[in-house]
Amino acid sequence: MEAFQGYLESGSILYVNVPWCGYCKRARPVLQQLAGQMGGAVPVYDVDGDEWKVLLQKNLGGNAPKSYPTILFLTKDGSVVEFEEERTLRNLVAFACLNASEARGEIGACNA
Repeated sequence: MEAFQGYLESGSILYVNVPWCGYCKRARPVLQQLAGQMGGAVPVYDVDGDEWKVLLQKNLGGNAPKSYPTILFLTKDGSVVEFEEERTLRNLVAFACLNASEARGEIGACNA
């Protein structure tokens, strides 16, 4: 998982969380596993929701996180898809593969 630097990259996943959130702490290991399975074909960014709140609201508008953790996929066409399933590795890999159609062939987990 990569540290977020303020650039919203299409074709990536944003893991928006805050340090004080217990749910976020429990989800972090699964998101780290997801980043490993994506092998860089789909970047997974660790976004501090407190630090980047204004930027997210400005750039994502109504799609900006309202609670934590929030997992978003920024598609190549500019839309934002929010992950709404149970935060398991299997569900997250399926979410990434579904939304990363252009990169699907590069992701070993999508071809398994």
